[in-house]
Amino acid sequence: MASRSLADNARQWLTRHRPDPDAVAAWATELLHRATTAGPIPVAGSAAWAALPDHDPRKPAAIVRTALAALRESTPDAVAQRVAAEWAASQREFRQRLKDASVDMSAAQDWGKVAGHLPFCVYAARRTTYATEPLTVEQIRAQASIPWACDRARRDALGSVAA
Repeated sequence: MASRSLADNARQWLTRHRPDPDAVAAWATELLHRATTAGPIPVAGSAAWAALPDHDPRKPAAIVRTALAALRESTPDAVAQRVAAEWAASQREFRQRLKDASVDMSAAQDWGKVAGHLPFCVYAARRTTYATEPLTVEQIRAQASIPWACDRARRDALGSVAA
């Protein structure tokens, strides 16, 4: 026979002992109906509630409404929704702080210098200032120190010596 874990035992105990807001609401329906027909139900503990006579059905109805609200807020679904909303809000706040820090760090650095790029206006000025006519094929051949054929023969000779 497998033994149950402590978490399983706790979960079962909580399930058995958790109050049921729907059962309380069903029980309180008649009380709340009588109170509503007597007039508006004030908030429990308010000055209007304290001014009501003790035999007025609205006085206990205000307490029952407060108790029902507390029961509904303590259900696992309500708690899970609150936790999820808090977590989502903290994640949004964290992402915003991360974004702000990234923007601040980017603004503090001159990324053009870091990347080694010059602004376009500098390149444009250089092109217009130092522009020369392109060389023709004949001019390039005349400026070459070693013809391609000689260069290939020299590389082949060096390759055979190294081998």
